[in-house]
Amino acid sequence: MTLDSTKREKESPSSAGTVPFWFSIGSLLLICWAGITFFSHVAAFRSDVSDASIDTLPLTASDLNDPMRLGRRVFEANCAICHQTTGLGIPSQYPPLVNSEWVLGEKEQHTRTQLVAILLYGLQGPVTVRGLVYNGNMPAWNHLSDAEIAAVLSYIRSAWANRGSPVTAEEVSFLRKNISFRVEPWTWNELEKLPRSLQ
Repeated sequence: MTLDSTKREKESPSSAGTVPFWFSIGSLLLICWAGITFFSHVAAFRSDVSDASIDTLPLTASDLNDPMRLGRRVFEANCAICHQTTGLGIPSQYPPLVNSEWVLGEKEQHTRTQLVAILLYGLQGPVTVRGLVYNGNMPAWNHLSDAEIAAVLSYIRSAWANRGSPVTAEEVSFLRKNISFRVEPWTWNELEKLPRSLQ
């Protein structure tokens, strides 16, 4: 090869440094779609929930004399972190208590028994609330007194848009004695099979 022949040869074009236009547009559209999908399926920021104040001052004598006031205080101190002060829960994580079949139920006495059992020993596994499945664990609150459990259940059954009857400390005491054999959280199927003798 002579010097003249190397001058006449041109370098081969390289496309290593450029990205095709269609690929750039497609990537941008995919990122936008993923962002929209993600933010439409997660709990949205809500100022009424995040700015809601939770009063966790010590219980007063007037709280102890008023079951609804006591129930609200117990709820705010123990339950609101998951179910929120609004009772609406957190989408995809913690179920709502407002208009919930778990709180109001068609068979009122069975529903009340289930609620007491859940507070005494907790709940695990999937549950369906208002058509949505929640698969988490609720801790037991059996360190609360019978009066506190009755008050908090009465509160959630009558707060917000709920209109349920109150739960009594006697109901809680009866169940606490009769299901004391329990050592682990309930599942939905177990709660459905609670014997009528406990109701």
